Amino acid sequence: MAKMLLCTNYSPRALQAMPFPALAQVKADGVRCMIHVAADGVTLWSRGEGGHTYRGLDALCAVLSTLAPGWYDGELLF
Repeated sequence: MAKMLLCTNYSPRALQAMPFPALAQVKADGVRCMIHVAADGVTLWSRGEGGHTYRGLDALCAVLSTLAPGWYDGELLF
């Protein structure tokens, strides 16, 4: 499984510790979602060790299945 990083409040110290190159985005009101696209389907995982799968998102999984196989990190917004 890919390593997931958590959000961190901005500070000069946090900025110095950030590995570059890096991507950043605004934190929206939602939940973390790791997406695994494979030949046998798409799995959506919650954050953390022993994370749980999100179920009942068949329409989303159908769209995500068109992506290249691999791990993707995203957010499910409410």
